Amino acid sequence: MPLGRSRWHVLDILRPPNSDGLRRGRRRCLAGPTHGWQVTAVDISVTALERTSAHGSAAGVSDRLTTGQHDLARTFPTGTFDLISAQYLHTLLEFPRTRILRRAAHALTAGGLLLNVDHGSVRPCDGTPTARPA
Repeated sequence: MPLGRSRWHVLDILRPPNSDGLRRGRRRCLAGPTHGWQVTAVDISVTALERTSAHGSAAGVSDRLTTGQHDLARTFPTGTFDLISAQYLHTLLEFPRTRILRRAAHALTAGGLLLNVDHGSVRPCDGTPTARPA
């Protein structure tokens, strides 16, 4: 993480469609603006983004929260980010997870951090082992 920077630009990649759990990204992406960070939250779902914006307004951080609709299999947000959060990108649908994470890594500023959290080697939605990127 770039030290000495008081205002980080964060990209929060919300969960893919039909993922293995409830969308919890709203709380996660609202934590950043309360610390003065500029957060861009992306999702394929307009409804999820509308809810994220509403939560941002209610928390008084809408000036530091931007939302954008992206099908990450086709489009990716432009710009560079100090922190990219990609948590639990699991789905039973065809989803180019490795390609998306590589695009995310290329969108980092020098010294930036890609936070990728998953369930390990087994997808909880169906119990089968997942392929690990090389």
